[in-house]
Amino acid sequence: QWLVEDLPKPCVTTLQRASVIGRGFDRELLARISPESSPRLREILNWSRISGLIRLDRREQKLEFFAHELVQKHLWNSMHPLERADLHRRIAEAIESQSLSATEDKHARLAYHWRGAAPI
Repeated sequence: QWLVEDLPKPCVTTLQRASVIGRGFDRELLARISPESSPRLREILNWSRISGLIRLDRREQKLEFFAHELVQKHLWNSMHPLERADLHRRIAEAIESQSLSATEDKHARLAYHWRGAAPI
């Protein structure tokens, strides 16, 4: 198993973005808030899976999960609060622009991320 500090910088920043989405994160949503190209993002996520930091949800193939809650929390805490707030805003905007029906889950996710986007 790898320590987060041992990871290449692009991998750390990608996983930090994912940590703001949540313990479980949608790869499509992560792609919408990431500057990496699709092939590069797939490479980073594959490497993270091989490293044991994340795992694919066997039921919902487009979802990934952090292997342990402490991994997600460590990545989340390693970011500056203003950087997290900006990511929450970008995530909320990306969720709003998705053509998903207005479900209770979508509303809860939007509320969580808009709340996180509020200035500190």
